[in-house]
Amino acid sequence: MTGLAPGFYQVATTWPATPGNSYGTYSLYDGALLLGTTNVVNQAVAPSDFTDSGTAWKNLGLVYVAGGSLTVQLNDYSSSGYQAVADAIRVQAVVGDHGTDDNFHISSSSATIDTGDPS
Repeated sequence: MTGLAPGFYQVATTWPATPGNSYGTYSLYDGALLLGTTNVVNQAVAPSDFTDSGTAWKNLGLVYVAGGSLTVQLNDYSSSGYQAVADAIRVQAVVGDHGTDDNFHISSSSATIDTGDPS
C-alpha cells in the first residue's frame, strides 16, 4: 500500500479457515524496514480478535509508517505440504496525537479508563 501519511496504523488480516491449512508468517514493512516482529498464525482456525462488517479479523499489530508505504508479506511457515492462504488485509489509521488531550469518545458505561483516571 502506498501513499500513506506518516502515522500509526492498525493492521489486521483474515483468511478462510480450512482444516489442514498451514501456519502463516506475516511480516510488516515500512519500505524495506521490518516493523516489529513477525506474526505466526495458525490458519486452520478462523481469526477471532475482532469482527467488522461481518468479517472476523486477526490483529497483526499497531505500526508507525514513516515512509509512506506499508507492505504485508505472508510466507508459509510449515513444511506440511499445506499452503498459507490470504483473503484480505485491513489497514486503519489510528487518529490522535497520543497526547493527554486525545478524546476517543469512550462511553460512560465502558470498562475502559479514559484520560488515565481509574476513579
